[in-house]
Amino acid sequence: MIDKSALHHMGLQHGPDGWIFKNEYAGEDEDVAGSSSASYMPCSEFEKYMVREMHSLNILCQNINQDVTTIKGKLNLNEFDDENDESKEVKESAKEESVADESDNDMLLSVMKKNKQKKRI
Repeated sequence: MIDKSALHHMGLQHGPDGWIFKNEYAGEDEDVAGSSSASYMPCSEFEKYMVREMHSLNILCQNINQDVTTIKGKLNLNEFDDENDESKEVKESAKEESVADESDNDMLLSVMKKNKQKKRI
């Protein structure tokens, strides 16, 4: 008689239908197939492989979305975006005012230069 650990070591797993190879086990596939409204059980190895890959990608995307939401929450990015919009408007208006001040200063300088030139003549 063969020991259970030897069977596991050879890549076998005990399932509801008896001993099967671990790469043929459809435990995850049943969860994925049961989550949709239509009952679908993959038949070929390729279908089983694709269901496993899509399931793992779906989990990966969900984890990434949760991580991004957590990071936004920790950094208060939602509030920070609103403040950035307001600060951008303030900076733009300040730039416009400084440009106007510079142009006024330039005009005053040109008037002063003209007056000096008139005095010299």
